[in-house]
Amino acid sequence: MAAEPVTDEEFKRAQTKWLKSWEQQYSNPETIGVVLSETVAQGDWRLLFLMRDRVQALTRDAVQRVAQQRLVRVQPHAGHHTCPPSGRCARRRLSRWTWPRR
Repeated sequence: MAAEPVTDEEFKRAQTKWLKSWEQQYSNPETIGVVLSETVAQGDWRLLFLMRDRVQALTRDAVQRVAQQRLVRVQPHAGHHTCPPSGRCARRRLSRWTWPRR
């Protein structure tokens, strides 16, 4: 991701595809009923729209920043993994990710 950052075109295409899928999913009354009852069970029916609102507010820069923080380049190899003599393996602890604020 650092060598080839996400382009504006790729970001907009993925965002548009997700939002279109979200809208098509809720064109079926049965689906709306099931999802609405699930969000009510989670505590608030407005959760139904929370993810959509967050995806709409998302920016390409935020995606790029999180990708650089979370994605680690992996080199495929045969055999088993051993840590270097220092004993420090290249691992990152995942902390809770928060959505960008408006």
